[in-house]
Parts: sequence; C-alpha cells; structure tokens
Amino acid sequence: MPRYWFRRKKSALCAMPCRVEGWLFTVGMGVLLVLIFVSIDRNQHSVSDTLIAFAPWLLILGGAYVGVLLWKTDWGKK
Repeated sequence: MPRYWFRRKKSALCAMPCRVEGWLFTVGMGVLLVLIFVSIDRNQHSVSDTLIAFAPWLLILGGAYVGVLLWKTDWGKK
C-alpha cells in the first residue's frame, strides 16, 4: 500500500498534508518561493518588474507542487 503525503478534505477538492513528508514539501516549497521572490526583488526597481520576473517561477513551482499533490494524494471515496 502506498504511503500518501496528502489527504483529501471531505468537503472540497483540496488536500492537506497528513505526513511529515507532505509538511516538509509544503513548507520547503513556500520557503523556496519566498527566497526566490526576495532575490528577484533586490535587483528590480519597480513592483511591476518584480512581479513580471517572479511570475514564471511561481507558475513552474506551483505546477510542480500541484503535480506532486496529485501524485501523492489519497483520492479515495470519503
């Protein structure tokens, strides 16, 4: 039986971490996004430049997070 990192919530199409690996992955992804944002913000002169430079990172890492979430979630009937 596979060990899932996330568990589906009963009333929604979302999932919450249920194991240490899921929590580490979630927190690690958040920390990585904050570090990338801060490093981009240091080199930009306006808010729009910062957001434009950060958007591809957010899309790529957000897509990776959703991919792992779909792969490591128990989607069984509740």
